[in-house]
Amino acid sequence: MRRAHCFVLLALTLSACSRQSGEPEEPPAPPPAQDPFTPYHDWKLTEFGDRSDVPEGKTDKVLTLVFDSATHRATGFSGCNTFTVGYTVDGKKLKFGEFAGTKMACSPQQDELEGAYLAALAADDHYHLTGAELQLLGATHATEMRFRPIEIPKP
Repeated sequence: MRRAHCFVLLALTLSACSRQSGEPEEPPAPPPAQDPFTPYHDWKLTEFGDRSDVPEGKTDKVLTLVFDSATHRATGFSGCNTFTVGYTVDGKKLKFGEFAGTKMACSPQQDELEGAYLAALAADDHYHLTGAELQLLGATHATEMRFRPIEIPKP
C-alpha cells in the first residue's frame, strides 16, 4: 500500500515538473451557448395573426410549443395532433426543420387551425423575447404569433 502511495506521489511530481514555466495553459473550453428560451421552455399560443381569440383546439387544449435545448427539438400540440421538429437558433433567427406528427381524425376547423399553425411556424424566421413573452416574427419582421410560458402537465 505504501509503495502505491509513493508511486502516485512520484507520478504527480513528474507531471508537474514536465511542464516548463512560462508555457501557456490550455484555454478553458467555451461555455455552451445559452438557450435563448431559458428559463421558459413550455409556451402556449396567446395570439395568432389577426385573431385576438386564439382557438384552443381539440378538447380545449391550448396550442403549444415546447423547446428542448439539449436535443434542439421542439414539440407541441397543433390543434388536433402533436408534432415534433428540429430547430436552430442563430442570433435572433429561429428556423424549424421538417415537421413530424401524429395523424388523428380531426374536424375541418381543427384541420384548418393545425395547418395554419404549422405553416406559420415553418414560415417564421425571427423571434423576439420580452420578459415572459415569446414573439415569432415573419419575413417582414411583423409579429405572427405571441406565446406565454405555461406548465405542461407531465404524464
